[in-house]
Amino acid sequence: MDYKLNLQTGFYKKTAYNIKIEKHKMTLIPLNNSDIESIQILDKDITAILVDDLKNPGIEIQTYSRNFIGTLDKDTNMMDLIILMKEYLNVDFIFIGGGE
Repeated sequence: MDYKLNLQTGFYKKTAYNIKIEKHKMTLIPLNNSDIESIQILDKDITAILVDDLKNPGIEIQTYSRNFIGTLDKDTNMMDLIILMKEYLNVDFIFIGGGE
């Protein structure tokens, strides 16, 4: 299953991606822009994944070399995403912020 992500790519710039989760990797696939390459993140490179669903569902993927921060589509089923990440990615830490 794919999840829509608006990834922060500059100070005031966001780029639309799909998050695709497979065994031991997460791929960020750009939407609406064929000039941008996909970003592949192996789970062995992930130090933490922070998931926040307080107001705007958000995610931060921390790796050894860089952090990926963005907001998820408001209709994202956060529990499905979390279960999928736990099932396919060998990630040491996932923080889940609870909503109201």
